[in-house]
Amino acid sequence: MRAQKFTILSGVLLSALALTVEPARAVIDVSSLDTSNHVGTPGYQAHVQGAGLTVFRTNQYYNIHWSGAIQQVDSIEAGGETFLPSVVADDIRVRRFPTANPRQNNAINWFTGVGDATATDLYLEGERPTDYESTFSSNNLLIGIDNLFVNTPEGNNNYSNVERLDYLFTGGFVVTESLAFTIFERGDASIHDGFRIAAVTQTDGANDPSNYGQVLTLAMGDWGQTDLIAPTNHLVLRDNLNTAEIDYRPSQFIVQSIGAVMIRATDLAPLGSTIFGYSLFGPDTTGVGTQLVDFLNPSFFPRNTNGINGHALGGGLDLIGASSVLYTNVSDPPGVPEPTVLAPLLGAASLLRRRR
Repeated sequence: MRAQKFTILSGVLLSALALTVEPARAVIDVSSLDTSNHVGTPGYQAHVQGAGLTVFRTNQYYNIHWSGAIQQVDSIEAGGETFLPSVVADDIRVRRFPTANPRQNNAINWFTGVGDATATDLYLEGERPTDYESTFSSNNLLIGIDNLFVNTPEGNNNYSNVERLDYLFTGGFVVTESLAFTIFERGDASIHDGFRIAAVTQTDGANDPSNYGQVLTLAMGDWGQTDLIAPTNHLVLRDNLNTAEIDYRPSQFIVQSIGAVMIRATDLAPLGSTIFGYSLFGPDTTGVGTQLVDFLNPSFFPRNTNGINGHALGGGLDLIGASSVLYTNVSDPPGVPEPTVLAPLLGAASLLRRRR
């Protein structure tokens, strides 16, 4: 195992807008992180047709190589404090609205890698996903999700019908001042995409969210001002979920950096209360509390969220799987949330998840 440290000198204190009557609270940019490199399972996919409109066109075919490399987040620093990963969401649920449009039922992933439209072989870092949900709990900075909430066609047809993403911790945990979530995204410091976030305060018998706490809005460009990892080559691949075979097709080549923001559990729910995780929403999502439960209701979840660069209500969040981790302040022992029925974080290769 070889450790790497990326140290950034500056941090940015952000103000977050609340949709409820509660006062706005503060979230803090991640200013540095420690990572370690691991080796996972290599993958290969032969003779794959391109899926892009401007590059990687459908008249071209590629061989895709996954190295299996994992760059795991071991600690983060935010606001002058150090936070360690403690547990990971064990139940991740991607919420989509039903659509008859087969082009919209997509799993869209990005990978650090090399290769362009003229190459025969594309070489990607990370492991080949076994399914879409597995990407969300990877704790691997080399892979992520592209255009998470985009519902309408953009330049390379990288859009889907996702409306909400749930990170659930079975059994829940008590909110303390030492606990925090971190949202990692691929994107330039000046244009990280907007999103909304709320804690799951109640679940039903099926472990589905049944109520939410206050909603925080992080606007486009107002968070992630620090480049934790310098601009790097990334390739976007798309799998149409209407087909039984997992068939990732290349569609886009992007050079961008990675940034993150830390959100304390107390930013989302009162100290001492119990929460069951959190959900992410597109920036154009409206509603509060139980209104956010019904992701099929277009009154609260618009179905035309676009991915145009520079659009304040665009849904182009390029999320990284490390966002599934609950962090704890290293200076606040014991550093383990209660109740302790949650699965410990044992490394990227052993992250627990249940998919639905």
